[in-house]
Amino acid sequence: MASFVMNLLEELKAHADPRTKDWPLVGNPTMVLALIAGYLYVVKPTTVKYVIMAYNACMVALNGFFLWKFLSHSYLGGGYSWICQGIDFHDPNTVAIVSYVWWYLMVRILDFADTLFFLLRKKYSHISFLHVVHHSLVVWNGWLFLTFGTDGQGALGLCINSFIHVVMYGYYFLAALGPSVQKYLWWKRYITRMQIIQFAFFICFISVPLFKDCGYPRYLVYLAIAQCFFFLVLFVNFYLSTYVKTERGEVHFFCGNYEATSTATVPANHGEANSNVNGHQNGHNQQNSTMTRDVKVHEQ
Repeated sequence: MASFVMNLLEELKAHADPRTKDWPLVGNPTMVLALIAGYLYVVKPTTVKYVIMAYNACMVALNGFFLWKFLSHSYLGGGYSWICQGIDFHDPNTVAIVSYVWWYLMVRILDFADTLFFLLRKKYSHISFLHVVHHSLVVWNGWLFLTFGTDGQGALGLCINSFIHVVMYGYYFLAALGPSVQKYLWWKRYITRMQIIQFAFFICFISVPLFKDCGYPRYLVYLAIAQCFFFLVLFVNFYLSTYVKTERGEVHFFCGNYEATSTATVPANHGEANSNVNGHQNGHNQQNSTMTRDVKVHEQ
């Protein structure tokens, strides 16, 4: 691998412009990369607030667009069966769905910006195992199903997932508006519930072709079940560790790609943080304690 990289660099160097190769900052990229790294290190976290807000607003619009297109070419306009739907490689409606799924994959790649915003704001603790695995596997599975068959029975999953992204990024946009709005965002936990229900439902729905022959490949069923089951386990574990705990302590609300902080009590039978107002919180008044816990909303 190292030799491949070195050979590639040598090849690129051989094609360098001879007129500028000896100029300052030109040729060797070390200084430019150091300047960029230095800039990212000293940049103030607040400088990306409005970029984050614009990003979240765009993601709401894009995912809403995909939801409309997926539905109009499948269940609400393409004659799709709500029970079992095979793959037709010649139907114009399915060709349209596949083309929109390609763009949908591009937007899922754009979701990597969530992590970039955490890095720019130096919120390294936000980049959890679930966060990284989720973003990585969503893109990988997008490529996988685009390559082997992304419509048919799996189309309903695209519709549900698009809807959840609309709700999720809408929440993120509101959270980025600041404490005056964050105190009304008590419904954060329900986004995670929606994600869990999505995976559980889709495992059942995508399994139908195993019992009813409608022309949907079985190997795609097995791939989808494995993916959904893996995510279901991760999100259930996240929900239990986040909302179903008896410990009391300070809670950092990671409102998508923005943050609110409070001192909170998280009762085991309620699942929602009730917090003592400190200017950056969600919730209501409750007593303090000394334990610190991270509460995160993860997206699908």
